Amino acid sequence: AEGSDPSRLGCGAMAARQSKNASAEHLIKVGQDQGIAPVVDLLRSTEDTVQQGAAAALWSLSVTTENKIKIVERGGLPLLIRMLRSSDEGSQEQASGCLYSLSVLAENKLNIVQEGGLAPLVGLLHSPNPEVAKQSCGCLRNLAVSPLNKEKILQENALPPLINL
Repeated sequence: AEGSDPSRLGCGAMAARQSKNASAEHLIKVGQDQGIAPVVDLLRSTEDTVQQGAAAALWSLSVTTENKIKIVERGGLPLLIRMLRSSDEGSQEQASGCLYSLSVLAENKLNIVQEGGLAPLVGLLHSPNPEVAKQSCGCLRNLAVSPLNKEKILQENALPPLINL
């Protein structure tokens, strides 16, 4: 089973460690060398630590516009949004941070909402982990730049928890 494969666990942890120390030039090269697809695939793991490592790596890779586009093209959005619903705060933090970065692009602002990301992001504003709430708040801020999303954010009753942050 995928969750019991120690090499997958090691790969996720290694990706997270590597991504935190990588230069922007290296991150661009990883994206150009088709390195994003295998990392996105690790988001499908049943192991929280593997998912966290993959989301952390994607968060680091998302510093470039090209990589932001590739992460979405490779199917990263629904997997990251699914991670927002995890009971694991580490998974929530890495996923919301990555989505915060991805939400900078105009097309991703709409895609995140269309993929069902709004409700879990609003829910995470209540997180006891301040980093989770901060990343979710940042993502919602980016999403609110789109006039189409502003109304939806209000409909999700995001204003009270945003005021309370």
